Amino acid sequence: MNLKAKPLIIFLLFASQVALMSCAVTKNEPQIDDIEGSNINNQVHAKVYELINTLEAVRPVFLEIESFTPNAIVFKNNFSVRIFKQTNGEWKEINEKPTTRLPEDDVVFSPDKGTVQIFAVHPDLDDYTHNVQLRIYVIGDMQTDEGVVKVAAYADVTLHP
Repeated sequence: MNLKAKPLIIFLLFASQVALMSCAVTKNEPQIDDIEGSNINNQVHAKVYELINTLEAVRPVFLEIESFTPNAIVFKNNFSVRIFKQTNGEWKEINEKPTTRLPEDDVVFSPDKGTVQIFAVHPDLDDYTHNVQLRIYVIGDMQTDEGVVKVAAYADVTLHP
């Protein structure tokens, strides 16, 4: 084999491995199409609120949402929740059980109106006898000088029978 060809072959092998790994990571992540990656888990964070969660599959999941920006973020009263369940190494979107949240007004995060909110999510699971891994997104509209920008946050949680 030609000595000049070895570095090229090594580079091509390395590049193909990187390409395969990036495809695997992309495939294994839920896709929220209209939100840039830099606007997920940066301006607002979501976490499982541990004080009142039982983490039982038959119970709701309580999330704590917190804003980390001086800009106002407006959420619909259901926080535009999207729930993904991991099945066989892939994330599949599932529904939330019909839930009434009061008041029906939008939830506004801003330094003068508050930047923390706790609310319950009711995943619509088809099996309550096994552990289930969920990723729960909340999506809002951040108001900036340049206009409205979609932002999101998510929390991962494992529910038990």
